[in-house]
Amino acid sequence: MTTEEQCVSCGERNPAGSAFCVFCGTYLGWDQAGGAPAPGSTPDELHRSAPPSAPAETRPAAPAPPSSAPPSPAPPSSAPPSPAPRAEPPTRTTTRPGPPGTGTCPSCGHVNDASRRFCGRCGHVLVGPAPSTTSGRPTYRARRWWQLWGDPEERAARREYRRSLPRLYRWRRVIVTLAVLVGLVLLLTVLGRDPVGWVKARWYDVRGTTVPVDGVTARATPETGGPPAPNTLVVDADPATAWTITWKAKSPEPACGQGETQGVVVLRWGDPTRVRQLQVDAGLQEGQAERGLEFRPATIDVRYREAGGTGDRECRTLTLRDTADRQTLDLDTEVAVRSLRISVSSVFDSPTPEEDGPVSIRRIVVRSRPA
Repeated sequence: MTTEEQCVSCGERNPAGSAFCVFCGTYLGWDQAGGAPAPGSTPDELHRSAPPSAPAETRPAAPAPPSSAPPSPAPPSSAPPSPAPRAEPPTRTTTRPGPPGTGTCPSCGHVNDASRRFCGRCGHVLVGPAPSTTSGRPTYRARRWWQLWGDPEERAARREYRRSLPRLYRWRRVIVTLAVLVGLVLLLTVLGRDPVGWVKARWYDVRGTTVPVDGVTARATPETGGPPAPNTLVVDADPATAWTITWKAKSPEPACGQGETQGVVVLRWGDPTRVRQLQVDAGLQEGQAERGLEFRPATIDVRYREAGGTGDRECRTLTLRDTADRQTLDLDTEVAVRSLRISVSSVFDSPTPEEDGPVSIRRIVVRSRPA
C-alpha cells in the first residue's frame, strides 16, 4: 500500500491522504476528481478550482452532457414554485493545538509539521514572507571595535544612527567627558598641583622639545687643583675661543667622577632646573692647524646633585664623536639642579699619543624643557 504521494509539480513526497503538496501547494487530488491541473496554475488557483475535501457521496453530481434532441416543454403547473433552500451558515472549525513540532492550519484546523509551507488538506499558506525590518530609522548592527573603521557603509550607518537620536543622547558623552576633565583639573588645583603644567610637560616629552637654560656661568678648576676661576670661554658664543686643559697622556683612564685632576669646568645658573640635554662643540674648529695637533675629547663625565642636597653627586659618562660639529647629548638629571661639574675622561689619539697635549671644548649649552 502506498503511504506517500509524489507531487507532480515539485517532485516532493507528501504524506498519504494529502490533498495539497505541503512543499509547493499544488493540488494532489486530481485522480479522485478525474481531472488534471492546468499548466502554469498557481496554488491559489488550484485551491479555488479543486473540489472540496468533503466525502464523495456529499458532492453534487456533474451535469449530464447536452442531448441532441430539443428538450420538451414542461407542462404548465398551477402549483406555486417551491422556495429556494435556505443557506446554512458555515460551521466554525475549532482549532486545536497539535503536538510539539507541529502547526495547526488556521483555515481548516489540520495539523501539519512545523516545517511545511502549505496545509496538506486545504493548501493554505502556512509560512508567510519574512517581516520587513526596513523603517524610517536605519538599522544598526553592533560590531567589534577593531571592525568599526573597515567598512564605509558601517560608518555611514553609525553616523545616520547617531543623527536619528535626540540631541541629549548625542551630546551626553561629550558632556560627561568634559565634566570629568573639569573635575580632575579642580581636584589637582585643590591639591596644589599644576595640571596645565603637567599636560604641557608631557607634550614636550612626546615631542622632545628643549630650550637653553638662561644665565649659565662657568668657572674652571685647573689641573693643579686650585680654586675655580671665572672662565666664560666655554659658554660664550665665540667659536674661535675654547676651554683648554693639558691632557696627561700616561694617566690611567679614571672611573666616572674620578678624573677631576685633568681639569674641571663648573656650570652654574639661578633657578633649579631639570636638565634634559647638553650640546657640546668638542675640539677646535675645523681648519685650525692646532686641531690636528691636539687631543680631542672622546668621553666626558657629568656630575650633579639635587638643588639643596648634601649627598653624593650623581655621575654620568657621555660619549662624543670625533667631529668639530655641534653634538646633542641626552642627559636627564631627573631632579632639579643648579650646577653641573664637567670633566674630560678620555680622548681620541693624537699624532703624539705618548706625549702630553692640549684638549679643548669650545662650547657647552645646557638645555631643559620649556617653562
